[in-house]
Amino acid sequence: MKFVIFCTIFFITFGLGELLIPKCPENSHQGCRPCCPNPSCRFRNPTCPKDRVCTFDCKFACICDKGYIWDDIGIVGGCIRPKDCPPIKY
Repeated sequence: MKFVIFCTIFFITFGLGELLIPKCPENSHQGCRPCCPNPSCRFRNPTCPKDRVCTFDCKFACICDKGYIWDDIGIVGGCIRPKDCPPIKY
């Protein structure tokens, strides 16, 4: 009986954690979603809305590593170097 309880607690702790925390693509890591938008290929210098209220609760997200930005234009997505951003098509 103790073994069953141990296995259940182990699965909840480690098994569900893997399901709830996203697997991040190459050149990114797990972190908390920022209050204001991060730079991307489409928006290199995003601004934070003045009326935005930032809270301290952490919503997990994949954050690009230093020197990389989110490819929101290309087919695959993920974090790439700014020089590798595809051209914006209007």
